[in-house]
Amino acid sequence: SVASRLVVGPEGPRVPMGARVGGILPYARKTIQTPFTNISFDISASWLRRFRNDLDRREFVTIGTAAGFAAAFGAPIGGVLFALEETSSFWSPKLMWRAMSATMLSSFTLSLMRHGSEGDWGNVLSSYGLIDLSGGNEPYDGSNLPLRLLCFMLIGVWGGLFGGAFTRMWQYISPMRPTLRPLRVCEVVVLSVLTSVIMFSCLLGSDDSWGCIPCCSGDGCDDRVTCDFDHVSYQFGCKPGQINELALVFLGSREKAIDTMLNNSAMFTTNGLVVMSLVFYFGMLVTFGIGLPQGIFMPSIMIGVSWGLLFSKAWDSLHLGSGTEVSKYDFGLMGACAILGGIQHSSISLVVILLEGTGQARYLLAIMLTTITAKSVSALFSEGVYEVAMELKHMPYLEGNQGGRWMEGLDASDLCGHQAGNLAMLYEAVKVEELLGFLEGNSHNGFPVLGKTKDGMKLKGIVLRSQLCSLLEHKRFKTSIDSPARHSFSETEFESLQVPSKYTADATFTHIDLNFSELQGAFDVADDEMKLWIDVAEVMNFSPYTVMLDCPVKRVVT
Repeated sequence: SVASRLVVGPEGPRVPMGARVGGILPYARKTIQTPFTNISFDISASWLRRFRNDLDRREFVTIGTAAGFAAAFGAPIGGVLFALEETSSFWSPKLMWRAMSATMLSSFTLSLMRHGSEGDWGNVLSSYGLIDLSGGNEPYDGSNLPLRLLCFMLIGVWGGLFGGAFTRMWQYISPMRPTLRPLRVCEVVVLSVLTSVIMFSCLLGSDDSWGCIPCCSGDGCDDRVTCDFDHVSYQFGCKPGQINELALVFLGSREKAIDTMLNNSAMFTTNGLVVMSLVFYFGMLVTFGIGLPQGIFMPSIMIGVSWGLLFSKAWDSLHLGSGTEVSKYDFGLMGACAILGGIQHSSISLVVILLEGTGQARYLLAIMLTTITAKSVSALFSEGVYEVAMELKHMPYLEGNQGGRWMEGLDASDLCGHQAGNLAMLYEAVKVEELLGFLEGNSHNGFPVLGKTKDGMKLKGIVLRSQLCSLLEHKRFKTSIDSPARHSFSETEFESLQVPSKYTADATFTHIDLNFSELQGAFDVADDEMKLWIDVAEVMNFSPYTVMLDCPVKRVVT
């Protein structure tokens, strides 16, 4: 994805990779097929079976997400806060310390592999992630502080407007994308060619008025732009003694381009910054969501830094500041804060990530002010891009702000009291005929499971409709309820029952609208199998979340 020069970031795949590793660990066994070969191998560990439940699996996914995020940005604390803010519905001190240990190890391991392999041991404990936002080490210029903070708030307003507009436009574009695999491949090819054509057209159109800027070599350059860049493409289409500012961004390393823009902003002209920001903004708009692993953090920083430097040029033209490199770094950093806050709406974790990236606590107030302003303005137009993506994917996720005035004074018993006689329940063992009739008469996606104890019938767990469909499809039938076959199935069968790839929330696969005979035909159940038994406990979740009858409704939905 990165080598194609598409407007994507390399940090994005690390987060789902971490979540995926955390998600498969509780299953204790996983068959991995190597790409483009017929070679496969199993990963198994019997001691991990104790974590085979929904509660521990959710925590492993949260920890994996935090570790992947920390490895991408070199921000261990930011990774923990990102997992708290974006991925975890329930948080505890135990989970926080586990996630903190994972983020610390992931950041250190990445830094050790990057710098230790090159013998650069001095930076192992000082440079962690892919993106380094350090700079601005000169004494802080505190002149015109109120006016400077006001300008930072204006940058935040700009970031909120453009961030909200980005999310809103992406929300309309995303449903238009093809769903068939051949068409998705064609979409990637077309966007790759189109992006290359646009970038090279901008490079070929460079001249002395924009794109090509003079540079000098040697020790007498002072504050002027030097030609000491290690890539010949940086002089793309320019005369000797000149360097192409667009080539540095379009053809070079994005990480190096961000560092140069923040710490050597004198080499970027107004026209060049406008072209960069527009190409990356609309390029990210049409690229985000295609069939490639990608991230939007780094392109967002490119856009934000470009617009921040434009603000600094306006600041200098109005003679409001000293015009030093420190102020330009400040404006570039605040631009990155604004666009990230406007698009992602991750205010707390974003502040900490940028603070860890800069390594300077003196920017805390400015970063907080800009980020909160951007998020507040963007929230007037749309939700964050992650929430919008979940809605477009129809993921079953309950928002934490579902409350309303009608919930005041109500508790759980008020919601379920009048439904007590109509509650759809299952027993641990049920006949095939009864289960088909149960699925016909109920369209819910989850059901409580009751079991017999010495004190009577008690709640044993919860089972999903998709898991019941899997039991019928795999014909997990027994001749009697005392059959010793419980938990005798293989690891592969268990995984196929717990995480069915075929059955989703779509009514097409969960058979919500089918009658009894149609259900019997869909699962190919013979007449002589109707009296056999199914052990629901094979797949049910034994640790569902429960609440007391007097629990407030606002607490129930959160």
